[in-house]
Amino acid sequence: MTHAVPTAWTGAPQVAPAALNVVPPNLPLMQWKGAVFDPSAPVSVDVKHCLKKFQDVMFAHGLDLDQHWLRLLPPCLSSSQRTWLDEYQEKEDVHTWSQFKKAFTGHYGVGSAEEKATSTTESKIAVS
Repeated sequence: MTHAVPTAWTGAPQVAPAALNVVPPNLPLMQWKGAVFDPSAPVSVDVKHCLKKFQDVMFAHGLDLDQHWLRLLPPCLSSSQRTWLDEYQEKEDVHTWSQFKKAFTGHYGVGSAEEKATSTTESKIAVS
């Protein structure tokens, strides 16, 4: 099924696949331990887990992340996360899921130095 999407610059409609209107019912909220804004919804372990769950739902519905993340992610964000996204988009030219994921993780997740320290500690524990 397709829908006509008007284009402002040519006046001619373009045909858009019905997938452009798909909204998966089970998109996860971007909340994790220490950053819960809806106690009635599931809470992830960390930022990376939230993003992975979002990716999994998108994949399960056959939706390309680069094409649909910006349309589907905002309702999953807290108000402060949404404000951050709006401000970030004004400063940066973010188009891909990968770009967003890196920025979001950098802002809300553990820093790479902290992550490396945790990985090193876990490796040492596993070896002993």
